[in-house]
Amino acid sequence: MAARARPRDIAAALGPGTECVVLATCDRHEVWAASRDGDPAPRVAAALRDLAGVPDGALEVRRGRDAVRHLMRVASGLDALVVGEHEVQGQVGHAWRQARHAGATGPVLDRVFQDALATAGRARAQTGLGRGRTSLASVAVELAAAELGDAAVVPAVVIGVDPIARGVARRLVRLTGGRTSILGPHGPARRLAETVGAGSPREAAALDALRGAGLIVACATPEPAAAAVIAGRLAAPGGPLCIDLCVPRALPAGTRVRDLDDLRPVVARAHRVRASDAAAAERIVSEGTAATMDWLAGRVAAPAITRLVAHVEAARCAASTIPRPARAWSG
Repeated sequence: MAARARPRDIAAALGPGTECVVLATCDRHEVWAASRDGDPAPRVAAALRDLAGVPDGALEVRRGRDAVRHLMRVASGLDALVVGEHEVQGQVGHAWRQARHAGATGPVLDRVFQDALATAGRARAQTGLGRGRTSLASVAVELAAAELGDAAVVPAVVIGVDPIARGVARRLVRLTGGRTSILGPHGPARRLAETVGAGSPREAAALDALRGAGLIVACATPEPAAAAVIAGRLAAPGGPLCIDLCVPRALPAGTRVRDLDDLRPVVARAHRVRASDAAAAERIVSEGTAATMDWLAGRVAAPAITRLVAHVEAARCAASTIPRPARAWSG
């Protein structure tokens, strides 16, 4: 839901003195905020209500250590549908860099996100968490290949340009022999298409690509005209296989539509293989969380320590100006 509002708009609505990072992907919508003027949660809720239509009471709020640990688990792929998913680390880094570019972050969130990305790097390097199928994109394309069988070389369309869409497109180009189109904002879609060897049709050509596709993967909500074409094809016999990776769902339900719940059996098998690696990664996340909380505690304590030192120094200087009583010595 937060994806409907731009990060810079949310940051502006929170006002000066509040740092903000928005992580909005096809299956995750989170706002990270830090403020020197009290709890920012009520302002975040108000901003999302006004900018994105999120109803009051619909937010899950985490604070302090719980929030820091959650971010580190997300960046490490431990909170993903596919445990160990590597694409989410890139999404977290991209969200943070976007916020920095917009001037929405400050010393607190910069440090917290740097620590989270470093912790995710250690979790991946020091465990086997990244082995095997470690992304939503790889699982989705595996499901498509299994269902399509010999027909897997049908033309495919990917809707979206985020890191998951990038992973899906890269794999589908290989699966379809290059017969893959990417629909999304013109500039990002064109650049992604050039990178992976896909097409990026526009306007009428984009709708024609949807009409001729045998596989449609939604990593973002389609534009109204595209949604109408998809709905029409799903209502007709022999429609395309559709895989909806969005939360909430971006495509209408149908017998040829698969969503995240349909990916869970494949994911469960991978989770069993990596259970011990996930446990080791959780320990690394705990260490990273403790280190970051120590830094945050020091940041909170530093002004008080500075004031105390200044007070002691002032008291020492004042004491040095008090005349000492004369003393008589007898020899």
